[in-house]
Amino acid sequence: MNLYICGMPVKFPRSEYGGMVAVIAESPKQCGKILTERFKEHEVYFDLRISVRSVKEFKLDPAVTYEPGIVASFET
Repeated sequence: MNLYICGMPVKFPRSEYGGMVAVIAESPKQCGKILTERFKEHEVYFDLRISVRSVKEFKLDPAVTYEPGIVASFET
């Protein structure tokens, strides 16, 4: 599993200054699916490219079992 830290995928004016999202996922593709599911309610303001351009990937301890999903976020 990996920890992905990226920009919140919601454009102005729905999100004034953006934000940050931390996601645990097995792959970038799974991370994108988790973000899409969480933020799809923002419809025309949703833009996954914001997250893709800013993503940082960190390997997690393989001896520990992690559940995929959003673990933290800061949204404006």
